[in-house]
Amino acid sequence: MGTSRSSPDLRRLDVTDPQETRRVLSSIGPRVVFLAAAFANVDACERDPALGTAVNVDAPRHIAAICRDMGALLVYYSTDYVFDGRDGPYSEDDEPRPLSEYGRQKAAAEHAWGQGAAAALAAVQLAKARLVMATDPVASVPEFQRAVDLAEDWGWATMVLLALVGLATAQWTVGDGPGARLNVAKAREVAGTGEARADVVRLLEAFEARIGRGAVATARASGILLEELTDRELSILRALRGPLTAREIGAEMYLSVNTVKSYVKSLYRKLGVVTRADAVRRGHELGLI
Repeated sequence: MGTSRSSPDLRRLDVTDPQETRRVLSSIGPRVVFLAAAFANVDACERDPALGTAVNVDAPRHIAAICRDMGALLVYYSTDYVFDGRDGPYSEDDEPRPLSEYGRQKAAAEHAWGQGAAAALAAVQLAKARLVMATDPVASVPEFQRAVDLAEDWGWATMVLLALVGLATAQWTVGDGPGARLNVAKAREVAGTGEARADVVRLLEAFEARIGRGAVATARASGILLEELTDRELSILRALRGPLTAREIGAEMYLSVNTVKSYVKSLYRKLGVVTRADAVRRGHELGLI
């Protein structure tokens, strides 16, 4: 596609229009996007900084977001105008010192893109951690922690949630139950914002159920818990940690309020408690939640 050149083989695109840009890129479904578009007339940027900012700063920012959502790699082209020209040759690690409006705009775009690049780094680090876990779960724990740190720096809820679930899984695998439960609690806070993808929230719920079943088995084997807790009872126990009423819990789980109350009664009996607060406390003591 093209933004300014005329050719029968190019699709014209106004990169300052986020909706149109998303529509066009979504229709193509690229794996890699090379962003060479720019308002590169240095003198014109001085005369019309608003237009320069729209093309050189805002467009790269929303294109980066689109590529992130699509899972596409974005290759961004900057300029030597981000430097003042006094100390060259420059490397990628040198501090930008732009002298012109165009240079300042491209430096601003670099900064915005650098922040967005944390998402790609987090995804790569998460993939690395998963590969390490396949052969060495102990060594994978710090790798997952690095993925969590990168994801939190960027702040996209879905990536943070994926990284936290990965870290908790690794910790649970190597026998660090307290660490796993701590990160599950963090992941639940992220899921509670409603900003993470539903399929990733379901991964968290599946892992929570796995931890609960493992803790139940341990408690049964040690004689602390005399009766098996069902998956439904474990789900309700997790729900009891929050402020939801029995009716609201039922709505979440597609159960009637009477069915929820029946499960709660059975849960209290098996845990040997009589109140909601005691059930939650007992669940924590046994590592069920």
